[in-house]
Amino acid sequence: TVNYGFIDFGGNSSDIVADPTDPTNFCMETEKTPGANWWSGTTLAVLGPPDVPFANPIPFTATDTRMSIRVWAHASGIPVMLKAENNADGAIFVEAQATTVVANAWDTLIFDFGTPTNGSLNLSNVYDKVSLFYNFVDPAGAGGGEVFYWDDVEFRGGGGSGPGLSQMELPVTFDDPTVDY
Repeated sequence: TVNYGFIDFGGNSSDIVADPTDPTNFCMETEKTPGANWWSGTTLAVLGPPDVPFANPIPFTATDTRMSIRVWAHASGIPVMLKAENNADGAIFVEAQATTVVANAWDTLIFDFGTPTNGSLNLSNVYDKVSLFYNFVDPAGAGGGEVFYWDDVEFRGGGGSGPGLSQMELPVTFDDPTVDY
């Protein structure tokens, strides 16, 4: 019932496809095409017209500052940047970066906007749009022709200056979303 949408820019090309490891699951495939700008990315949007951001703002608080995305990349060590911004005012933004640690497998990357790489998290602002950037480095190392898969964009909370998730206790089921496994 959701009209999932995305807007590519700077030379990215994305589409919703079958998961490379589970054909019963759908995910986003993004190619940073040959010759793409180093700042090429993909914005999540509900396709209109007009194109609109999330129905509700990201619920950042002083103690809840993290988002996660499951990423499948061809190599480890690839910098991935997530930008949260205000759809009505692009000057209101905050960016966080994570790095892939596995190759050719799913990896859950955590983006902590409480310790941003650019901009600053101002809790009085509305953040209702996100964009994802792969291999977000200066032009000399930007790459091109690389394919990435991503799924499960989630607000995780935790991080920042306050307490995060609870620690594990027995029994360990890996099903409790309040536990930091």
